[in-house]
Amino acid sequence: MANQNENEESKPEIEILPPLPPIRQKTRHSDVIETRRSTTSSKLLIDKYDLTQSSKKQTVLPKQKLSENNQDNPTSSLITKTNSLPTILANSKSAKRDEHSKTFSTLPRQPTFQRIGELTKELTLSHSLSFESKRYDDNPSVRRYKAACRRLGVTPISGISRHLMTSDITIHSYYISAERVQALCVALVNNPFIRKLDLKDNWLSSKGAICIAEMLTENIHICELVLSENKIGSDGAKVLCRVIKDSSTISSLDISHNDIKDADAIYVSDLFLCKPLRYLNLSHNELRETGGMVVGRALVNNDCLQDLDISWNHLRNKGATGICKGLKENVGLKRLDISWNGFSINGAKALGIALKKNRTLLNLNVSSNRIHPDALLLLMKGLTLNDSLTSLDLSKNPISNEAALACLIAVDITESMRLEDVNFGDIPVNEEFIKLKKSLEESRGMHVTHGPIMAIKPFKFKKEKPNAVSIDPHKVFFTHLNRKGMRLVDLFKRFDKGRRDHFILSKEQFKDGIASIQIPLTLGGMERIMENIETKNENYVDIA
Repeated sequence: MANQNENEESKPEIEILPPLPPIRQKTRHSDVIETRRSTTSSKLLIDKYDLTQSSKKQTVLPKQKLSENNQDNPTSSLITKTNSLPTILANSKSAKRDEHSKTFSTLPRQPTFQRIGELTKELTLSHSLSFESKRYDDNPSVRRYKAACRRLGVTPISGISRHLMTSDITIHSYYISAERVQALCVALVNNPFIRKLDLKDNWLSSKGAICIAEMLTENIHICELVLSENKIGSDGAKVLCRVIKDSSTISSLDISHNDIKDADAIYVSDLFLCKPLRYLNLSHNELRETGGMVVGRALVNNDCLQDLDISWNHLRNKGATGICKGLKENVGLKRLDISWNGFSINGAKALGIALKKNRTLLNLNVSSNRIHPDALLLLMKGLTLNDSLTSLDLSKNPISNEAALACLIAVDITESMRLEDVNFGDIPVNEEFIKLKKSLEESRGMHVTHGPIMAIKPFKFKKEKPNAVSIDPHKVFFTHLNRKGMRLVDLFKRFDKGRRDHFILSKEQFKDGIASIQIPLTLGGMERIMENIETKNENYVDIA
């Protein structure tokens, strides 16, 4: 028994110490997202990037009795470690960072959708966590964005943090990576103030587009979305279009310059089912014949879209006629931009037929569509029966002056047409066109844009006054001799007084003599006269 008691006394006592201070690497921030759906979904972004602070476990350490003879025992460091300098520094650095999450750490762990609801309720009662706060550190969207960046291992972008405090996020050419897009989407899931998201030219790719689409399933406040020049491709277009189809807030969408192929037109057609959508930009993509026919069929049943930009695609032949067939039956579109597509004569003919019936379109841009004079004639046949179109752009088409003049004449004689602005671009015109243009400006207030004015009269050189250079020097020479009553022989006798039957003068003597009697001849004229008079050699004038 004595040995047993001695063994029990030799065993170290066990003491439960208080929790260790939080360590930076293990600290995880809580995310606050308002739950607006009744059912749970494992695909929510907040579930993917759970930023809830992990629960702190109590640490049990053995307590060793210390004595003067046992100071070198290694187990003694287990007790003093909790009060070491690194621990104190870590505690002081994380104090401010953990202050705002103290409320979350006291809540018990629950299913995701219940925890978010309770945390949202707690946040609404805290003034320091209001969305209207002007400090970055107090704004929940900024904190959520920075926490998501730490969770994903990326550096936060200061421009994004600043824009999260406003109603308009406009970030161009930052080349945001997929991880940063995920962090931004986490911050936007529950932001009630952002109305416009403009991420033009950031190379989001299909992954970024998918993240934004998933965010839009929860955010019901963003109205304007600009994702142009981001190379979202077919995969991104597929997911994004299907999400926006069911959106109740998106009214403006720009997905131009995104490598959307002709085969993706079936996904693009879903956008025409979005009731709030008023503006859609599909320009600078690769929609061709199939895309034109699919979009045309989607236009037939759409009465909400008002502005469609489908320029800079490859809409020719069937693609062009498909768009025109949709325009013929559409009753909501007010502005249509189909420039830079190559409609040519077939497309112009189909467009003229569509304009006969359409009564809602106000602005039409068909510039750079290979519309030659014959194609313009077919277009004007339908346009003269249209009483709603107010603006027409025909610039950069191979239209002659005669075709442009015929177009204005048709407008002049058709009183039902409401055209107020016609743009012929750089097409040269003549005086007759200018007269008719001024007449339409005075009578209808119509504005016509055209190219340079061609001159009707042939160009004539101005008549110059006769002078010694332009008149024949021989004529000048003999005219002055007659006026003075002198003959050529008399002139040479005056110059050469030594001989009477034969006269020899040097060229210098001849020039001086001409100058002495004041005959208005230039040096060139004197040279021409001396060439025609018989000369003995190059330096003398000889006359018998």
